[in-house]
Amino acid sequence: MRKRLIFSLLVLLLTTLSTYAYNYDFQSGDLYYKKTSNFAVEVTQGNYSTLTTATIPETVTYNGTTYSVTSIGKSAFSKCSSLISITIGNSITSIGYSAFYKCTSLTSINIPNSVTSIGIYAFYDCSSLTSITIPDGVTSILEYTFYGCSSLTSITIPNSVTSIGKGAFANCGFISITIPESVTTIESDAFTGCGLTSITIPNSVTRIGQRAFGSCYSLTSVTISNSMNSIESEVFSSCSSLTSITIPNSVTSIGWSAFFYCCSLTSITIPESVTTIDGDAFGHSGLTSITIPNSVTKIGNGAFSYCSSLTSVTLPNFITSIGEFTFTECSALTSITIPNSVTSIGGSAFYGCSALTKTNYTGDLASWCAISFSSSSSNPIFYSHNLYINDVEVKDLVTLPETVTSIGGYAFSGCTSITSITIPNPVTIIGEGAFTSCVNLKKVSIGKNVSTIKRNAFNNCLNIKEIHLKAIVPPVVEGVGVFNEVNRTIPIYVPDASVADYKAAEVWKEFNIVGESGSSMNIENTHNTNPQCVEKQLHDGQVVIIRNGVTYNMMGQQL
Repeated sequence: MRKRLIFSLLVLLLTTLSTYAYNYDFQSGDLYYKKTSNFAVEVTQGNYSTLTTATIPETVTYNGTTYSVTSIGKSAFSKCSSLISITIGNSITSIGYSAFYKCTSLTSINIPNSVTSIGIYAFYDCSSLTSITIPDGVTSILEYTFYGCSSLTSITIPNSVTSIGKGAFANCGFISITIPESVTTIESDAFTGCGLTSITIPNSVTRIGQRAFGSCYSLTSVTISNSMNSIESEVFSSCSSLTSITIPNSVTSIGWSAFFYCCSLTSITIPESVTTIDGDAFGHSGLTSITIPNSVTKIGNGAFSYCSSLTSVTLPNFITSIGEFTFTECSALTSITIPNSVTSIGGSAFYGCSALTKTNYTGDLASWCAISFSSSSSNPIFYSHNLYINDVEVKDLVTLPETVTSIGGYAFSGCTSITSITIPNPVTIIGEGAFTSCVNLKKVSIGKNVSTIKRNAFNNCLNIKEIHLKAIVPPVVEGVGVFNEVNRTIPIYVPDASVADYKAAEVWKEFNIVGESGSSMNIENTHNTNPQCVEKQLHDGQVVIIRNGVTYNMMGQQL
């Protein structure tokens, strides 16, 4: 008796668990059903572990009642890894959420025209499915419906479809697809990772979501709808075979990383409608040249970073800043034109542009000095030999105009063509790194109102031979790095009345302080009226005067 009781309880428990697990009302043949109304049922979950083929009938009879089979329910055949093929009756109107989720052996399925909706994840990761026709009654292809159908080589989308959902065809194997004119929206990740080789986006499409075609490694050409007003973030990122794309005049913005790692894309025409190019938009692309229209007012950080084949760039006339890393590691870039509208250049904007030999600024020297450079690595002439102001090279003796009131950080860093610089009286501050690595700079004259020389201002200017200061009060020098690598034996000419002050001042006291009455500037005036006076630079850096055969030092003492 006790054994029979235990057995009965075990059977009841197993029956309860089975019913709970699958939640069906009855079984007929190989399939399990659940009532949805008095005379309608849906195919639901059941024990399909050995099922290889199935036919879903239009009707099924149970206990004397005939039911119309109208839908395939949620997760009905989910993870039925043995299911190879299935035939669906014409009474079915909907295929539910995850209905065939991870049916990895499913190779074929016929969806009848009676079906008007297919749920999200319905055929997710059906990796053996080779072809499918979506019936005419379906209006939306929902999220991840065919995600991971890597063997899918053929699919037909009917004209009834108006939207393609997030990840709907991601990682599918087909190489071509026709998007009908009825589609207005392609959501994010819709075709990411697909085997597409080309795509035409019809004019009905007004929006393509982020990464929609990202990582389509075989995609070579794209035609974009002329109804779109933006190319969103990462839409074509990592399309490494993309060589051609047409951007219509309707587009006003190119999103973050839109063409990132499109390493075969060598040229592109940006239409006059575009006003914004966001960060990393063309980073790591294969661009060899780019024309940026004057409609563009914003270029984001890293927009052209690591474009290692890009050789020349003309920036548009209305941008006010060049962001961080904009042209980082554009190692083939030889020339760039910067408009006078630019007021700031971000950190590392031109870092690694080792071939850059011409920087042309369309403003004047005063405006150039006012630009805010974030660091030396952002300065386009840090690696350069030539700075041009309106196509006139800045070189030899440079006298800054009286309109200059300050010299911004790194304004002339690395400008190896400059041999002499005269800083006018209105200037009060010489910015950080302003002349760093001007390795051919020999003579510096600093106006009387300069009160501060910031760190690294003349760092690595190792060929400076003389410095002239007009300031009565010694300018504050921010650290020894200001004159790092500058020979401490060179003469520093200062007002006669201030010699003692300079000799006592930090940093200045390390140099050979000389009163201005003995400066080479006065000697040059004498030199002009007396051709027998010769100024000579000795090998140890000491400047001497030879007058009528007699040698004097710069203090006027006979040697």
